[in-house]
Parts: sequence; C-alpha cells; structure tokens
Amino acid sequence: MPIFLDVTPDEGQHQTGCYAEAFCRHEKKYDLETVQGWRDALKEIVKLKGLELSVVANGNQGEFIKLVVARVLRELKQANLNNCSIYEAELLSEDQALELFSNHAFGDALPLTEFYNLSCDIVKRMGRLPLALEVIGSFLSAYRGRMDMWEGTMEQLKRKPHMLVQDKLMISYESLDDQQKEIFLDIACFFSGEDVRDLIPMWDDCDFFPTVAIEILQLKSLIRIRDGNTLWMHDQLVDLGRLIVEQENYKEPELRSRLWRSEEAIDVLMGEQGSSKVEAAAISAYEGRVTFTNECFKNLSKLRVLRLYGVELDGTFLHFLPKLRWLRLPMKTATLPANLHLSYLTSLDLSRSKIDGDLISWSSIKIGKLKILNLSHCWKLKRSPDFSAFPALERLILESCNDLEWVDSSIGLLKALKHVVMRYCRGLRKLPKQLGSLETLTELLIDETSIDEIPISKGIKKLEILSANGCRCLNGIPESVGSLTKLKRLLLADCRALTKLPDSIGQLSSIVELNLDRCGVTRLPRTLGNLDKLEVLAGACASMTKVPADLRGLLNLRKKRSHLRMVKSTPADISRFSHPQKGVGTLFGPYSVKSLGSSTLTFLDLSGLVDLKELYLCGDLLKGECLAKLCKLEVLVLISVNISTVPKEIGAFSSLEIINISACKELKCLPTLPASLLSLKVTRCPSLERFPNVSNLKKLIELLVHSCSVLGEIAGLANLISLYSLEIHNCPIAMLDGLEKLESLIILSVRSSNVVRLPELSRSKNLWCIDASNNRQLVEIQGLNNLCEVKTLDLSNCTSLGRLPQLSDLESLEILDIRHCITMECLPDLPRSQKLRKLELKACKKLCQLDGLEGLKSLEELDITGCNAIESLPDLSRLQRLKTLKIKACEKLSQFSGLGEMESLLVLDIRRCISIERLPHLSKLRRLTSLELEACEKLYAFEGLGLESLYKLVIVDCKAIESLPDLSRSQKLAKLELKACEKLHQLDGLEELKSLEELDITGCNAIESLPDLSRLQKLRDLELKACEKVRQLDGLGQLESLEILDIGGARQSRVYRICQGCGG
Repeated sequence: MPIFLDVTPDEGQHQTGCYAEAFCRHEKKYDLETVQGWRDALKEIVKLKGLELSVVANGNQGEFIKLVVARVLRELKQANLNNCSIYEAELLSEDQALELFSNHAFGDALPLTEFYNLSCDIVKRMGRLPLALEVIGSFLSAYRGRMDMWEGTMEQLKRKPHMLVQDKLMISYESLDDQQKEIFLDIACFFSGEDVRDLIPMWDDCDFFPTVAIEILQLKSLIRIRDGNTLWMHDQLVDLGRLIVEQENYKEPELRSRLWRSEEAIDVLMGEQGSSKVEAAAISAYEGRVTFTNECFKNLSKLRVLRLYGVELDGTFLHFLPKLRWLRLPMKTATLPANLHLSYLTSLDLSRSKIDGDLISWSSIKIGKLKILNLSHCWKLKRSPDFSAFPALERLILESCNDLEWVDSSIGLLKALKHVVMRYCRGLRKLPKQLGSLETLTELLIDETSIDEIPISKGIKKLEILSANGCRCLNGIPESVGSLTKLKRLLLADCRALTKLPDSIGQLSSIVELNLDRCGVTRLPRTLGNLDKLEVLAGACASMTKVPADLRGLLNLRKKRSHLRMVKSTPADISRFSHPQKGVGTLFGPYSVKSLGSSTLTFLDLSGLVDLKELYLCGDLLKGECLAKLCKLEVLVLISVNISTVPKEIGAFSSLEIINISACKELKCLPTLPASLLSLKVTRCPSLERFPNVSNLKKLIELLVHSCSVLGEIAGLANLISLYSLEIHNCPIAMLDGLEKLESLIILSVRSSNVVRLPELSRSKNLWCIDASNNRQLVEIQGLNNLCEVKTLDLSNCTSLGRLPQLSDLESLEILDIRHCITMECLPDLPRSQKLRKLELKACKKLCQLDGLEGLKSLEELDITGCNAIESLPDLSRLQRLKTLKIKACEKLSQFSGLGEMESLLVLDIRRCISIERLPHLSKLRRLTSLELEACEKLYAFEGLGLESLYKLVIVDCKAIESLPDLSRSQKLAKLELKACEKLHQLDGLEELKSLEELDITGCNAIESLPDLSRLQKLRDLELKACEKVRQLDGLGQLESLEILDIGGARQSRVYRICQGCGG
C-alpha cells in the first residue's frame, strides 16, 4: 500500500519534482539499465491504491499518520483473524472467551506468554461477554508492548468489581480523541444502518477527519462496515453513546448536544427552547400532524444534523439553520419551503417526497457546497433538477423514481460527480450523452430502467462499476466500452434484448466480475480469454450456443456459473478453473433442457477438479460418482438435482464445512457426514426418509431442516455440543431426543411439526429464542427454568397445549405469543421480567384470567382477541409504557379498570366487545393518536375526547351512542369515520377540525344536519351516505382542497341542494 506524504501519485507516475532530482543523481552512480528498472517499478507501485495526504486528511499531517497506522493495524489484524475461528455466541465458556479476547488483542487464539495471566484475569473480570471482550481486546491490541497500559486497564476493572457492561465499554470510548468521539456519538444516536458515504462529507466539513475516525472506530471494534458501506453499531454501544449524551443534562434536553427522541425534540422546537448546544436532532411524526415554522429553529444556531419525517415546514427559511450540513426532509407537498438558503449543507435527502420537479425552481435554492442529493422514491418526479445549482455534487441518488422520464443535460457540469444511482426508474428511456464524459464517475447503477443504450466515451475513464441488470430494452453495448480500463464489475443480467457483446470487452484489463445471467447473448466474445483478472463469470443464458474455445487466460477465475442450456461443447481446458496452485475453484453445473428436444446434455467433466473447494450445482441431472473425488470441497450446494442419495465418500471430506441441499425431490437418504461440518441445511426434499446420525458433528453450529414431509427422526442431537441454531419446520418429527443436553443452543425453532413434548431446557442457558408455533400435537413443555436470556417465546397455534410451565425465570422475555392456544385455561404468574414488551393473546377461548398482567411495567403492546371467557382485566393503570391496546371479540368483558390513566397510550382499538356499556374518562390520554370502536352494541357513552394528539377516530356499528364529546380540541384530527351509529344525532365541534382530511359519515340516520364545513380547508375526501335526514351541507363550495365527494342515499332534491352549494 503506497503512502504519498508531501508528494502526489502524478509526481511518482511521471517522475517529476523530487523524483526527477533523485533519478538524476542515481544515473550518475549506477548504470542506466538498473535505474530504468527502478523507474519502471515506481510506475507500477503508483498504480496501486494507496493513501494520499492531500486527499484523505485535508493536508493534516498528524491525522494522516494516524490513518496510516490505523489502516496497517487493521490489515494485520484482519490477516490474523482470517486464520482463526471467532465465536459470537451470547455467552461463552472460559476457553471461548479467552480465544475471542486473544483474537482481537493479539490476532491469535492464545495470548503472548508474558500477557497470558493478565489476559485470563481481564477475561474473568469482563464476565465472558462477547461484545466487551471484543471491544477491550481491540483497544489493548494497540498496546501489545505496553505492560503498563494492560496493568492500568486491569486496575480500572478491579476498582469496580461489579462494573456494568457499559462501564467496561467506556474504557475504549475514553481512548478516542475529541473528533472520533463526536462521530461515535453521531452514529450511536442517529446513523447506525446508514450508508457511510452519505455521512463522510458532513463530518469532513466539520473537521472531524472521518476517514481516520472510521478506521479507528473499526479497529477498536466500536463499529463495523457491513455490505460494503453500511454502518453498524452493536445495540449496547448505541445505548452507551446515548447515555453519554443524556448525561450532558438529564433534566433539560435542550441543553444536550443531540436529540434523538422525537417527543423531546418536538417539545424543544415547539416551545422555541432550543440552544446553541444542540448539534443534531431527529423527529418522526408517524401519527398526527406536526408543523414547524422558522421561529421554532431560531435558537439552534449550531445545528448541523436534522432528520425529519412526517412533519411540515411553514414559512420562509431565508436564514434557516446557518450551520446545517446534513438534512433529511421527506416533503408532503409538491414544492420546497420558500427561500431555502443552506450555505453549509453537504447532504440533502428528500427521498419519499411528493415533490414535482416542474414546480420547483432549483436555481433559487442556495446550496453551493452540496455533495450528496438523494431523491429516491420521489414517485411524482418526472424531471431531474437543473444540476447547475449543485456544482460540487459527488453523489446523486434517483432510485425508484417511477415517473422519471428526463435527466437534465446539466449533469455534464458536475465535474466532481462520482456516484450515480438511477435503479428502478422504469419510466426512464434515455440517458443524457453528457453522462458519458464525467471524468470522476466511478459508479453508475441503472438497473431495471427502460434505456436502450448506455452513453460511454473515453471520458469516463475512472468508472469501476457499471450495473444495468434488468434493462430489458438495452440492445447493445458500444465498442467504446473497451476504454473503461478501470472497470471492475460489469453487470448485465436479465438484459433480454442484448444479443451480443463487442470484442472490445477483452480490453477491460481490470474487470473482476462479468454477469450475463438470463440475457440474450448467443455467444461470448472471442477475446474473453484476455481478462486475466476476471474472478466471477456468470452466464446462465438460455440462448447461448457457444463458449470461446480458449479460456486459458482466465487465471483468476474462481466462480464460473455456466448454466449454458444449449451449449453443444464446453472448453477443453475447463479443468484449469480448479487452480490447484491456488486451491481455489467454484463451478456451477449446467441445466438440462428436455423441452428443447434434447434428452441429455453433455456434462462438464468434474473428474479433473480434485482441488475444487466450492461446488454449486443447479439442474436436473447429476452422476453421483462425480462428487466422490472432490475430497477438498469446503462448500457443497445442490439445488433441484435429480439424485436419490449422496456418495458415501463424502463422509471422509475432512475440509467440508457447508452443505446446502434444496429441492432435490428424489433424494431419499443421506450418508454419514464429515465431522468438519459447521452448517447443514436440507430443505424441500419431499422423499427424504432417513437422516444420518449426527452425533459425530461436534463442530456443527447450524442445523436447518425444512419441508421434508416424510422425515420422522433426527438421531444424535445430544452430541451437537457446538450447535447454536436448530430449525426444524414442516417435518413430521415427533421426538427430539437429546435436545435437553444442548448447552450452546441460542435459537430453537421447531415449527409445524408433530412434536408432542418439549423436554426440560434448563441446561440451554444461552437460549434467547424459542419458537414452537403450529405444533398442534404439543401437549407439554417440561420446563423453562434458568433461561434468563430468552427474549422471544412463540407458542401460537399450539391447539393442544393446555398449560404452560412457570415463566418466572424468563427475566429477559420481551415477546410472548400464545395466539390460538384454544385449550389453555390460565397463564402461570407472568414473568417477573420488567422487559416484556409485547403480549399477544388471540383465540384463547378458555382463558379466563390474566394474573400478574398489571405488573408488566415495560409492556408496550397488548392484544387480547377472541378470549370469550375473560370477564375482567386487572388494573391497567400501572402499565405506563403501554402504547398499543387492542381488545377484540371478548364478549364477556364489561369494564376496563385503569384505562383512563394510561398516559403513554398511542393506539386504542376495541371491537365486538358486546358487554361494554361505557368507557372511563379519556382526557389523560394526551398522546393517543388513534381510537377505533367497532360493534360495541351496548356502548352508549364515553367522555374526554378532546385529545390534542388524536389523529384518527373511527366509530362503527356502535348502535347505542347518541352523541360524541366536543371534538373542537382535537386539532390534529385528520380522519373521522362514523358508520352505522343509528342513534348518533349531533357532532359538536366538527366545524373546528382544521386538520381534517377525510370525513366519512355513513348510515347515521339520526343526524339531521352538519355544522358549516367551510373552515375545513384541508378536507380532501368527503363521504356522506345513507344519512337520510341530512337536507343540506353548508360551506361545501368553500372546500378548496376537496378531491373526492361521494354522496349517496339522498333524494334528488337533496342532491340538488348540495350541488347548488358547490356552485353548480
């Protein structure tokens, strides 16, 4: 990896500046041939991807050196980790804990001799918790030669013998510098799961040196980068970061640096209480309407990050947030706020907005530093912006804009543009030719568009990824594609109209992946063999008739998917793909196509592939003996292969770690499997009668058996000492002998089987998920003692299960699902856990009591449906975190004690509870956003409906209700639906509902008149049906937002009056 410090790659490539002076001196001392060799070597080195001071650290030499050190340490660490096993179970044995810690601290399974005892002590103090071991190990890896640092860390752990996990993680956090801490807290509060490329410009503009910080945070195992660019942070580290921010000021959120809780942020903004301390805020209004004016933001002078969802901006924003650099603002309107001047903004995300490009004057938006523009999922957008307003743009995202038809030619002015994403813009038929001359462009993603050509010129010489999968109108690739010498991935799968490739493909000297799956290409270019860096070649083309005879140049090919259905001959040198000198090889076998008139197809000769490590076969025919010689296999995947058994020789394949067999309909049995297996998956094999005894698979981590409809037994489970995931679905297995001995088990999922009894599981202390749903013959669970880590217990549709064991040990339980347990009469004492968040009780027809329900202080969702025997519920007032309460078809239930005290309730849904006569006063439910009452025949009254947060009110088939409480205080109410309320005769306060968008009054025969509707200026949908006494609608003609008017069940004269009110 070359390091460019105070020099540039161009100086090295052309040997100017200090290089010219040095070579002049060398030519005086050495012969010209030797010096020329040095010159050539320097040119080759410069071509490698390296680190350049002026590019990655803005010229800051100190930060650049930190980055170099971090990158080297990470590469060394990764090189070591690649050669060892890493355990990520929830709880580890002492040996596993020491190995995990050592892997991250030393890059080896065991500590260095002089650090061995100290390492054992640290592991013991860490409590064998995987995340803490990983983070502290990574922290100490930078101090392998510093015994004082190790001893100091140990001393910190000793001083607090009962230190919480977060305190242990804090040790690593405190080792960060100030800029790295800022980025850590940003990720913890807002950005875990975001694309890191969308954040680096913002952090860079704040002088946080993100390139360095991201490397350091990864090195210390505080974050990971997944799927190439997605930031990921462990939940416990997220909690740590948010706790640190909360400690800035517990009582006054406006004095914290970050506001990630919507409720707190809304209170701060609505009260205009913001301060210069607030740097970032996120607000999501999923229910109700939230509108901010520019006055709400006037005190947030240092706000740099703002993420909004479901809110509206009202007013002028000429001097809006002068330091804002990152803004996510899905717009509900077709235009943007007036006078939007954001001079520091580097990232603007308007995804999922209703904006209309024809109605927006992009030039009036002052965002000169903008580097990222995200307009994905803007389904009304037909034209792209005028890009001249964003001269610094580096990343443009127009994904899934279904109506997009035109991309402005001004895109050619974006001299810094690197990434263009236009995937799934199915209305886009043409790309501007100027796109083909963008010299800085490295990534062009245009999958599933309707384009018929791609503008390619010699100008886009830095392009590395061109993805056009699913472009079914694409009918050609220009000859100029050969000029893309930096191109690494060319993806053209499902381009059905593409029938040929130019021979210039052979000039793509950097390409590593070429995907032609299911395209219309009939023959591969004869120059294909020139692609000496090609690693993945996918060519499952039904129309392919010929493969080039000479593929010997493909020296790096490791995956060749040759689903070439009509190939009459295969290359003679196919066996070269096994690469015995590299030990790498992957081969995808052919389909047979009987429907094309051929009874057989020539098989690829596998006999010479003795060093093959990965084999994926997908098709109809396979000779079992072909597998018998592949003794170095590590991965075996068989899909839809017509075999009845697997060769017995496979039991001696000592390197085989993964077997995946799917949809092999004739497979009847499996032989003894090798002890090296880590993962075994067998799915959709309907003839499989006999499974091998698995007692020898002591390394097996994952066992998955799905939809094997005649498989009745799996023997040897008791010896799977490493198994952490066991999934058996849709198999007629009745007994799981040995299950009770699996101490490492974390996930147990036995669904839709014939299991009669689950054994005592107390030895499986690491379990966090138990799913035994749809076992209709299950009659007993013998014990769930000591399972303090279980988070989910799903016993739904266990129709024969009459009772549960004690649940009191399930301290971590968050979700309990016993829907459709129709024979269950009572629950044991609900767990003393304060973590239970979700409880579902549906169609438990005999269940008559819920003892302990009132003690579940963390409960957020409660659904009681079809429990006909329940007559009363415990006092609900203690459930102060409950957000959703659904009670349906509980015919004997007559009252709700404590309902009126549940201040956190957001959704209240009561249906078909025919014994309820009245509800308690609801005035304290200040956060309630949705109230639905249906088919409560005796319900005649409820009070306190003037709820400020109420967004949706639905009352259907409540025949005894005569009137509603005054609605005028419900100023956020957007939907009001009243149906079949036969005695309802008045609607006080309806005329005051300024946010109302939908009004449906159907079958309310007692209503004679409605108030003047003229003030309902946001009303879009008005339905008034079968209200026979209503004679007139006042104010209808003033409803400027009205889009749908449906009036039925009225006489002609009444319709006439309504139409007159509308102005004809």
